[in-house]
Amino acid sequence: MYLNKLIHHGMRFRACFQSDRIRCLNHFTNIETVDTAFSVHDAYQDITKPPLVVLHALMGSKYHWESMSMAINKATGRKVIAVDARNHGDSPHSPEITYIHMAHDLKRLMEKLELPRVSVLGHSMGGRTAMAFSLLFPELVSSLAVVEVTPIKTPLSLPFIHSLLDAMASISFESSVLTSDARELANERLKTVTPNEKIRNYLILNLINSHTSTQTWKVNIPALRKNFEEHLYKFPTSLLRLQYSGPMTFIAGALSNHVE
Repeated sequence: MYLNKLIHHGMRFRACFQSDRIRCLNHFTNIETVDTAFSVHDAYQDITKPPLVVLHALMGSKYHWESMSMAINKATGRKVIAVDARNHGDSPHSPEITYIHMAHDLKRLMEKLELPRVSVLGHSMGGRTAMAFSLLFPELVSSLAVVEVTPIKTPLSLPFIHSLLDAMASISFESSVLTSDARELANERLKTVTPNEKIRNYLILNLINSHTSTQTWKVNIPALRKNFEEHLYKFPTSLLRLQYSGPMTFIAGALSNHVE
Protein backbone atom coordinates (compact mmCIF):
# COMPACT_ATOMS: atom_id res chain seq x y z
CA MET A 1 0.00 0.00 0.00
CA TYR A 2 1.37 3.41 -0.94
CA LEU A 3 2.06 5.95 1.73
CA ASN A 4 0.69 9.36 0.78
CA LYS A 5 3.28 11.48 2.55
CA LEU A 6 6.84 11.40 3.80
CA ILE A 7 7.12 10.16 7.35
CA HIS A 8 9.89 12.05 9.12
CA HIS A 9 9.66 11.04 12.78
CA GLY A 10 12.29 8.78 14.36
CA MET A 11 14.86 7.16 12.10
CA ARG A 12 12.91 6.68 8.86
CA PHE A 13 11.13 8.47 6.11
CA ARG A 14 9.60 6.48 3.32
CA ALA A 15 7.16 6.68 0.46
CA CYS A 16 6.88 3.21 -1.00
CA PHE A 17 8.15 0.50 -3.37
CA GLN A 18 11.37 -0.23 -5.25
CA SER A 19 9.57 -0.36 -8.59
CA ASP A 20 8.75 3.34 -8.23
CA ARG A 21 12.43 4.12 -7.73
CA ILE A 22 13.36 2.30 -10.94
CA ARG A 23 10.72 4.22 -12.91
CA CYS A 24 11.87 7.47 -11.32
CA LEU A 25 15.56 6.87 -12.13
CA ASN A 26 14.66 6.02 -15.72
CA HIS A 27 12.82 9.34 -15.93
CA PHE A 28 15.97 11.25 -14.89
CA THR A 29 18.47 9.63 -17.25
CA ASN A 30 19.25 12.86 -19.15
CA ILE A 31 20.22 15.06 -16.22
CA GLU A 32 23.18 17.31 -17.07
CA THR A 33 25.52 17.42 -14.08
CA VAL A 34 28.22 19.91 -13.17
CA ASP A 35 31.61 19.38 -11.52
CA THR A 36 30.93 20.95 -8.13
CA ALA A 37 33.60 22.64 -6.01
CA PHE A 38 34.37 21.14 -2.61
CA SER A 39 36.76 21.32 0.32
CA VAL A 40 38.05 18.38 2.34
CA HIS A 41 38.69 18.40 6.08
CA ASP A 42 40.60 15.29 7.14
CA ALA A 43 43.23 16.32 9.69
CA TYR A 44 41.72 13.61 11.91
CA GLN A 45 40.58 10.47 10.14
CA ASP A 46 39.01 7.23 11.27
CA ILE A 47 39.00 5.10 8.13
CA THR A 48 36.33 2.82 9.61
CA LYS A 49 33.75 5.62 9.31
CA PRO A 50 32.27 6.80 6.00
CA PRO A 51 32.96 10.41 5.03
CA LEU A 52 30.42 13.11 5.84
CA VAL A 53 29.22 15.30 2.97
CA VAL A 54 27.92 18.74 4.00
CA LEU A 55 25.44 20.63 1.80
CA HIS A 56 24.78 24.33 2.45
CA ALA A 57 21.64 26.47 2.29
CA LEU A 58 20.31 28.77 -0.44
CA MET A 59 22.77 31.65 -1.08
CA GLY A 60 25.34 29.87 1.06
CA SER A 61 28.59 28.09 0.27
CA LYS A 62 31.06 25.61 1.70
CA TYR A 63 32.76 28.61 3.34
CA HIS A 64 29.86 28.94 5.80
CA TRP A 65 30.54 25.40 7.03
CA GLU A 66 34.33 25.62 7.23
CA SER A 67 34.73 25.93 11.01
CA MET A 68 31.91 23.46 11.68
CA SER A 69 33.40 20.97 9.21
CA MET A 70 36.76 21.15 10.97
CA ALA A 71 35.07 20.71 14.35
CA ILE A 72 33.08 17.69 13.16
CA ASN A 73 36.23 16.14 11.71
CA LYS A 74 38.10 16.61 14.98
CA ALA A 75 35.24 15.33 17.15
CA THR A 76 34.28 12.28 15.07
CA GLY A 77 37.33 11.38 13.00
CA ARG A 78 35.20 11.46 9.87
CA LYS A 79 36.57 13.00 6.71
CA VAL A 80 34.26 15.95 6.01
CA ILE A 81 33.60 17.11 2.45
CA ALA A 82 31.85 20.48 2.20
CA VAL A 83 30.30 21.03 -1.23
CA ASP A 84 29.29 24.15 -3.17
CA ALA A 85 25.98 23.62 -4.92
CA ARG A 86 25.71 24.54 -8.59
CA ASN A 87 25.23 28.30 -9.03
CA HIS A 88 26.76 28.87 -5.58
CA GLY A 89 30.26 29.43 -4.23
CA ASP A 90 33.02 28.22 -6.54
CA SER A 91 30.84 25.77 -8.47
CA PRO A 92 29.91 26.35 -12.13
CA HIS A 93 26.87 28.35 -13.12
CA SER A 94 24.05 26.58 -14.93
CA PRO A 95 20.63 27.74 -16.16
CA GLU A 96 19.09 24.77 -14.30
CA ILE A 97 18.93 24.32 -10.55
CA THR A 98 16.61 21.72 -9.07
CA TYR A 99 16.92 19.23 -6.23
CA ILE A 100 17.11 16.47 -8.84
CA HIS A 101 20.03 18.19 -10.58
CA MET A 102 21.87 18.82 -7.31
CA ALA A 103 21.38 15.21 -6.20
CA HIS A 104 22.92 14.01 -9.46
CA ASP A 105 25.76 16.53 -9.04
CA LEU A 106 26.54 14.90 -5.68
CA LYS A 107 26.53 11.45 -7.26
CA ARG A 108 29.00 12.71 -9.86
CA LEU A 109 31.25 14.05 -7.09
CA MET A 110 31.14 10.72 -5.26
CA GLU A 111 32.18 8.94 -8.44
CA LYS A 112 35.00 11.44 -8.95
CA LEU A 113 36.28 10.93 -5.40
CA GLU A 114 35.68 7.15 -5.57
CA LEU A 115 33.44 7.14 -2.50
CA PRO A 116 31.22 4.04 -2.22
CA ARG A 117 28.98 5.42 0.58
CA VAL A 118 28.73 8.62 2.58
CA SER A 119 26.79 10.18 5.39
CA VAL A 120 25.03 13.34 4.26
CA LEU A 121 24.24 16.46 6.28
CA GLY A 122 22.18 19.17 4.59
CA HIS A 123 20.95 22.55 5.79
CA SER A 124 17.78 24.12 4.36
CA MET A 125 18.16 23.87 0.55
CA GLY A 126 21.02 21.47 1.20
CA GLY A 127 18.74 19.42 3.44
CA ARG A 128 16.25 18.96 0.64
CA THR A 129 19.07 18.07 -1.73
CA ALA A 130 20.21 15.49 0.83
CA MET A 131 16.69 14.03 1.01
CA ALA A 132 16.44 13.89 -2.79
CA PHE A 133 19.84 12.20 -2.97
CA SER A 134 18.90 9.59 -0.36
CA LEU A 135 15.65 8.80 -2.17
CA LEU A 136 17.27 8.49 -5.58
CA PHE A 137 20.44 6.71 -4.45
CA PRO A 138 19.78 5.08 -1.05
CA GLU A 139 22.54 2.55 -1.63
CA LEU A 140 25.08 5.40 -1.52
CA VAL A 141 23.89 6.81 1.82
CA SER A 142 25.01 5.35 5.15
CA SER A 143 23.08 7.94 7.19
CA LEU A 144 21.26 11.22 6.75
CA ALA A 145 20.92 14.41 8.82
CA VAL A 146 18.59 17.22 7.75
CA VAL A 147 18.85 20.63 9.41
CA GLU A 148 16.09 23.24 9.65
CA VAL A 149 13.88 21.99 6.81
CA THR A 150 11.40 19.26 5.93
CA PRO A 151 9.97 18.14 2.59
CA ILE A 152 6.67 19.73 3.58
CA LYS A 153 7.13 23.32 4.79
CA THR A 154 9.39 25.96 3.24
CA PRO A 155 10.82 28.26 5.93
CA LEU A 156 10.59 31.65 4.21
CA SER A 157 7.68 33.09 2.26
CA LEU A 158 7.84 33.02 -1.52
CA PRO A 159 7.30 36.81 -1.94
CA PHE A 160 10.14 37.50 0.52
CA ILE A 161 12.62 35.33 -1.40
CA HIS A 162 11.55 36.93 -4.67
CA SER A 163 12.04 40.37 -3.15
CA LEU A 164 15.56 39.51 -1.98
CA LEU A 165 16.53 38.11 -5.38
CA ASP A 166 15.00 41.09 -7.19
CA ALA A 167 16.87 43.51 -4.93
CA MET A 168 20.18 41.77 -5.55
CA ALA A 169 19.55 41.71 -9.30
CA SER A 170 18.72 45.43 -9.34
CA ILE A 171 22.09 46.57 -7.95
CA SER A 172 24.51 47.92 -10.55
CA PHE A 173 28.14 48.21 -9.52
CA GLU A 174 30.49 50.65 -11.23
CA SER A 175 33.72 49.13 -12.51
CA SER A 176 35.88 51.22 -10.16
CA VAL A 177 33.84 50.72 -6.99
CA LEU A 178 35.72 49.60 -3.90
CA THR A 179 34.65 46.39 -2.16
CA SER A 180 33.65 48.31 0.98
CA ASP A 181 31.52 50.71 -1.07
CA ALA A 182 29.91 47.84 -2.99
CA ARG A 183 29.00 46.14 0.27
CA GLU A 184 27.48 49.35 1.62
CA LEU A 185 25.49 49.84 -1.59
CA ALA A 186 24.18 46.29 -1.40
CA ASN A 187 23.35 46.69 2.28
CA GLU A 188 21.34 49.87 1.68
CA ARG A 189 19.42 48.25 -1.18
CA LEU A 190 18.65 45.13 0.86
CA LYS A 191 17.42 47.27 3.76
CA THR A 192 14.41 48.09 1.61
CA VAL A 193 13.49 44.39 1.73
CA THR A 194 14.54 43.25 5.20
CA PRO A 195 15.54 44.96 8.45
CA ASN A 196 17.32 41.75 9.49
CA GLU A 197 21.04 42.55 9.53
CA LYS A 198 22.05 38.89 9.74
CA ILE A 199 20.20 38.08 6.51
CA ARG A 200 21.73 41.09 4.75
CA ASN A 201 25.25 40.20 5.88
CA TYR A 202 24.70 36.59 4.83
CA LEU A 203 23.73 37.68 1.31
CA ILE A 204 26.50 40.29 1.03
CA LEU A 205 29.09 37.55 1.59
CA ASN A 206 28.29 36.57 -2.01
CA LEU A 207 29.91 39.74 -3.38
CA ILE A 208 33.22 39.12 -5.17
CA ASN A 209 35.61 40.80 -7.57
CA SER A 210 35.07 39.46 -11.07
CA HIS A 211 37.88 38.80 -13.55
CA THR A 212 37.24 42.30 -14.91
CA SER A 213 37.77 43.79 -11.42
CA THR A 214 34.08 44.64 -11.16
CA GLN A 215 32.05 43.72 -8.09
CA THR A 216 29.51 41.02 -8.86
CA TRP A 217 27.46 38.30 -7.19
CA LYS A 218 29.05 34.88 -6.83
CA VAL A 219 25.61 33.22 -6.85
CA ASN A 220 23.80 32.92 -10.17
CA ILE A 221 20.93 35.33 -9.52
CA PRO A 222 19.20 34.88 -12.93
CA ALA A 223 19.09 31.10 -12.52
CA LEU A 224 17.74 31.37 -8.97
CA ARG A 225 15.05 33.84 -10.02
CA LYS A 226 14.04 31.56 -12.88
CA ASN A 227 13.94 28.31 -10.92
CA PHE A 228 13.15 29.14 -7.30
CA GLU A 229 9.36 29.09 -7.30
CA GLU A 230 8.92 25.97 -9.40
CA HIS A 231 11.94 23.90 -8.42
CA LEU A 232 13.33 25.03 -5.04
CA TYR A 233 10.39 26.37 -3.04
CA LYS A 234 8.75 22.94 -2.99
CA PHE A 235 10.12 19.45 -2.59
CA PRO A 236 9.78 17.55 -5.90
CA THR A 237 6.57 15.53 -5.96
CA SER A 238 8.19 13.11 -8.41
CA LEU A 239 10.17 11.69 -5.47
CA LEU A 240 7.31 11.19 -3.05
CA ARG A 241 6.78 7.55 -3.99
CA LEU A 242 10.40 6.62 -3.27
CA GLN A 243 11.88 5.46 0.00
CA TYR A 244 14.97 5.81 2.12
CA SER A 245 14.96 3.51 5.15
CA GLY A 246 18.42 4.11 6.57
CA PRO A 247 19.40 5.99 9.75
CA MET A 248 18.09 9.55 9.70
CA THR A 249 17.78 12.58 11.96
CA PHE A 250 15.94 15.89 11.61
CA ILE A 251 17.50 18.80 13.52
CA ALA A 252 15.88 22.11 14.40
CA GLY A 253 16.35 24.80 17.02
CA ALA A 254 13.92 24.84 19.94
CA LEU A 255 12.53 28.21 18.85
CA SER A 256 12.69 27.50 15.12
CA ASN A 257 9.62 28.03 12.97
CA HIS A 258 11.27 26.18 10.08
CA VAL A 259 10.19 22.72 11.19
CA GLU A 260 6.78 21.79 12.59
